[in-house]
Parts: sequence; C-alpha cells; structure tokens
Amino acid sequence: MTLHVFTGPTLSADEVLSSAPDAVVHPPVGHGDLLRGQITPGDTVVIIDGLYHQQAPVRHKEILLLLEREVHVIGCSSMGALRAAELHQCGMVGHGRVFEMFRDGEIEADDEVAVVHGRGQDLSARNTPLVNVRWAVRVAAEAGVLTAEDAAALVGVCQDLHYTERSWRMLGLHLGRTGRDPGVVDRVVDFVRLHPEHASIKRRDALDTLARLDELVEHPAGVVADAPWRNRFVFEWDVAHRGEPTSEGLVSDVDLIRHHQLFSEDFPRIWRLFVVGELTEHRDAGPEEGDLAAHWLAALGVSSIEQLPCLTAAERSTLPLDEAVLRALVRGFESPRALHDLRARFPWLTTDPEAASQVRTALSVNADTWWRGRERLVDRLPSARLTRLLAELWGCEPSTEELSVAARDRGFVTLDDAVDAARTRFLAHQARTPQGQRPRWKVS
Repeated sequence: MTLHVFTGPTLSADEVLSSAPDAVVHPPVGHGDLLRGQITPGDTVVIIDGLYHQQAPVRHKEILLLLEREVHVIGCSSMGALRAAELHQCGMVGHGRVFEMFRDGEIEADDEVAVVHGRGQDLSARNTPLVNVRWAVRVAAEAGVLTAEDAAALVGVCQDLHYTERSWRMLGLHLGRTGRDPGVVDRVVDFVRLHPEHASIKRRDALDTLARLDELVEHPAGVVADAPWRNRFVFEWDVAHRGEPTSEGLVSDVDLIRHHQLFSEDFPRIWRLFVVGELTEHRDAGPEEGDLAAHWLAALGVSSIEQLPCLTAAERSTLPLDEAVLRALVRGFESPRALHDLRARFPWLTTDPEAASQVRTALSVNADTWWRGRERLVDRLPSARLTRLLAELWGCEPSTEELSVAARDRGFVTLDDAVDAARTRFLAHQARTPQGQRPRWKVS
C-alpha cells in the first residue's frame, strides 16, 4: 500500500516527506493524473493542490473511479478541499478548515483557493489566495488588531481583485482607493509575521492532514452511488490516461491499441472476435457466428444483401447472406466503451513491449522533426498522404469505399478516425522505409 500526495505551492516535496517519509510526491493533480496506473487498490491518495488554468482540472468521476477501486482519497487545503466538499458523501474524505468552509457553504467560489505558481521544480505561489486572506483577517480581528468593519472591507476588496492580482501589497493599494486607511493591511501583515501559523490556512490544513493520516484512513467512507454515474468519458479517460510515462510523453493504452489497429495484420480477426462476443453477451443465443447471423437476420427482417450497410459493391455480389450480415454488424458496431472493454478482453494489446517501443519511437520522432520555420510537421501532414499510407498498410485500393470498410474492420468508427491515428505514427513509419525521411523533412 502506497501513499500518493499531490502538492505544489501549498507544501513542497521536502515538507511532505518530513511528515510522511514513505510518500510518493506528485506535482499538482490535473485531468488524467489519477488514472496513470501507479495508484492501485488499497493505496491512499492525498490531494492538496491541483491544476485548473493551464489544463483541465481533475474530474469528479476520476476520483469516483479510484473510490470504486478501493483507494482511499483524502482532500484538503486547495483543489483537494474543493473536490472533497463536492464528493464527501460519495466516499472521499475531506479534512481541515478550508474543506469545512466549502462543505458548509461559508465559501463557494473556486477562486477562493486559486494561486499562480511556477512550473517544473519551482512550484512556489506567486500570489496570496483569498481563503488565506479571509482566515488571517478573521483571526486578526478576533485578536483586536482591526475592527470587524475593517476586516469585512479587506475581504471585499480582495474578492474584487482577479485571483492573479491578490497580494497584501495590492490589497493596501486598492483599500486606499476606497477611502479607508491602507495601514489596516500593514497591521494584519505584522500580526501574521508574529503569528506565522495564521499566515496560510491552506498550509496549516495540509500539515494537519498528513499528521492525521492514520485517523483519516480509518474514517468511515461513504459509498459510490449505485446510480449510473459512469458515462462514455469515464471509459475513454480510463484507457487514454492509463499507461507508462516516458521522457517523450505518456505511452497510453490507447496509443498501444491504436498501434495494433494500424499495423497488426491479425487485428481484423481480433476485432471481429470482440464484436461477436459483445453482441452475443446480452442475449440468449450462443456465441457462434452462424447463430449470431441468423439471430440478426430475423431481428432486422433482412431478406436481401442490398439492405445491409457497410459493404463494398464486390462484397454485395459475392458474399453469402450470413457472412454479409456478420460483416455489416462488425463494421457498424459502435460503443462508447469499446477500447476499454477490448483491453479487458485482450489485455496483451496493452502489454506488448514491441508495440510500446514503436510508440515511444514515434513520440520521439514527432518531437524532433520540424518543417518550415520550425512548425511541427506532424500537425501539417496532408490527409491525402495519410490515406495513401493506410491503403499501403492494409493492402487495398485507396478508394474511399474500400478504405472505409477496412478501417471499420479494424475497429475505427470512421476513416477520419484512422487518419488521425496514423498522423502521429507517420513520420516514424516513413523513417523505417527504404526511402527514409523525405529531404524536405528536417530532423533537429
């Protein structure tokens, strides 16, 4: 069992490790970070800080997926407190004053905890979050350092500032413009300098959470609702964000499945086995293909091959009706959780070391290859060239009809989906051909 702590501006990695020496410390959590695969059942996740401006924030249903997998998820201080207030009835555990303020409706806006911070190794805050100002002013007023009226005015001025502009210095400037004594701010600053424990309620909550982990893990958790909270995005995220981080980027399960879809000669057979299994799972008929064809012939009332979609002209003139029905069913199959369930049925698709090596190579080539003024070539590849590559790979004529059915035979919903998948693999594939990279492509 492993403790994972997502933090940044609120606590440094060294501060986390001084309280929890065995913790695995991660940067502020963003969308997809909880699903990478390094978090397993029985682990504990503490969310302190999270991203929200530079990229999509951690989704509620990502946390629900962890809870469903029997991972303890605790939130405090910042993004963690916000998500815990929203999910404490579903099993996420919240702790600290900031969490209580959000839970009880004392504060509501996300920007109460928002901070600007650096990237890379320096994640220190560049501004003072509103919730820290609110807490310091409250404690200072209770200590008689300022009046309740001045305290309310300070909080009001801070609320009117954009979160990126919030600091004690800016508060003094804007308070003076309201006609009030800007020296009020200096008195609060002097107070928190003498009482640093009140300077950051976010920091205090985070340290207290780490100190009470044993107690919090034993906290009786709620239950993830039995209601159908999973939507297509949940299944897509679980495949798209699970994988192996590398220096070139994440090698995700989707990347590995797409590699097999594009390059594995045997993949149409795998996809057909999968679809037949999916279509027979939810009815009384057995899994035999002939039985499946007969079932759907009766269910659809099909009496002529001309009534079937997703077939080429040649197939309509040569295929027996049963086989034509099966091909139409396989090519017409669409499911929001198809790749998720395909991974479950054929787990080797995402554990193939050769496929992983090829994907890493493609990511590396894409990162190093440029075209004209250092614009990324991969983003400018013409669709017509990618379409020709697919025709070469799959051994068919580059006509829209033949390529479209070939793409569907490999699990792509449309030919455009196959073209998009080929885009990120094109340069690496060309580098392996006898001709290699074309002269106009410069590798930096």
